[in-house]
Amino acid sequence: DLNARISNFITSAKEASEQIDFSFNISPNINPEFTFTSVQGMNIYRIIQEAVNNSLKYADASKVSVDISENGNEFHIKVSDDGKGFDIDNVALGNGQNNMKKRAVEINAKLKLESEIAKGTQLYLIIPK
Repeated sequence: DLNARISNFITSAKEASEQIDFSFNISPNINPEFTFTSVQGMNIYRIIQEAVNNSLKYADASKVSVDISENGNEFHIKVSDDGKGFDIDNVALGNGQNNMKKRAVEINAKLKLESEIAKGTQLYLIIPK
């Protein structure tokens, strides 16, 4: 269900922002039988949604990608763009970023944000199984 929701969201984003190249990649090594709880699924979806929306609103990106992989006892989700980036140390966190952090804590996940001016932004979400 999470896969379908993310796919539908990316399809809608593509239609709304035709000038941006979107990609959604799920590693073939992910166990298709694994399921998240409804709380985990909702929080993961909302974090991805917020990260993609931030890329659309602020990054002036030409490419946005969502990549999901499995590594041992963790799932790794990366949302990245090739936009203008920002100085993480000198920008106030908005409600969206604070909400993403709260959602990650709620599902015992790690959230990391990296950005470099003129090189884009990457959000990493690491979720334990």
